[in-house]
Amino acid sequence: MPRYVVIARDPLLAEEGAQARLPSGVLCERQYGSDLSIDSIFSQLAVANLFAEQRAYHYVDIHDFKLLKKDGERLKEILSHLPPELTLVCSQVVQTETRGEEDRLLKGADFKLWCEGAEVDDLRAHSEGEQALQWLKQRATQRYRLALTKEQLKKVLLLSADSLALADTELYKLSLLKAADKLQPVPDSVLKANLSDNPAARFYELVDAIMLEQPDAQELLARLHGLNPDPHRLVAELRRRFLGLLALERGGEVQPPYLARQLRPLAGRWRGPRLSRAIQALAALEHGLKSGAYMGESSRDAELAGLQLFIRELTA
Repeated sequence: MPRYVVIARDPLLAEEGAQARLPSGVLCERQYGSDLSIDSIFSQLAVANLFAEQRAYHYVDIHDFKLLKKDGERLKEILSHLPPELTLVCSQVVQTETRGEEDRLLKGADFKLWCEGAEVDDLRAHSEGEQALQWLKQRATQRYRLALTKEQLKKVLLLSADSLALADTELYKLSLLKAADKLQPVPDSVLKANLSDNPAARFYELVDAIMLEQPDAQELLARLHGLNPDPHRLVAELRRRFLGLLALERGGEVQPPYLARQLRPLAGRWRGPRLSRAIQALAALEHGLKSGAYMGESSRDAELAGLQLFIRELTA
């Protein structure tokens, strides 16, 4: 009755970490935490197979399972007495704004219940700093046969917002350009041309331009909005960065670590009353977008007008 819990900050690492723990050649049933109930868990895990055939379950994002107080002891009993032919792998992607929120999630009584008596694979550090670059280098070399320099790996990771899942997608696209199945370097010109076509890269280029108050921010906004209008995603990312700056100003921690590294150079630009005004302007923008307060010939034009007004107010 092997039981494992895999914790990661990146969905790709969580998924592959879980797959590595599943027994080879055994049919696995996949369940999501939000769809589970104590009764379904009982029927899946507590009933022995008549023929003792090997079975496996992968529970994805177990924190999404809402455990009622009265069911805690029942779940504990189920997990501690799994049938010998059954393997249970639970995975959890941890993506929180602060280290405190992450700690509260992982140290919560409900989550700890899944971990008690299980073998826990904590892969969170693989998404940080040099470990992330090392993972990406190994991925590029072994899976895609790409010999990228460290600076190129940094570029891929940066334009993927430090998401290894997104970075892996970029490596895959680069591998499609290869003429032969052997380890090959990637010229900087090829890397630049392909990364610049990435909508995610353009999105974060716009966010950086707004935060740095660059003159071309309005032009970048109009260009990206014409290709892929998603104002609420832009608002959410700006909110995350401004609130992160507020946390740094108050001496708090910002999670994930790469975000803190990105924000520290901006702390001198956005602080005190100016930071407060930016957060207030962003709240007004979000309310205006949701309530339809901006005018335009179409909803897309109205959204663009609201975003343009926000950027002008931000840099005034």
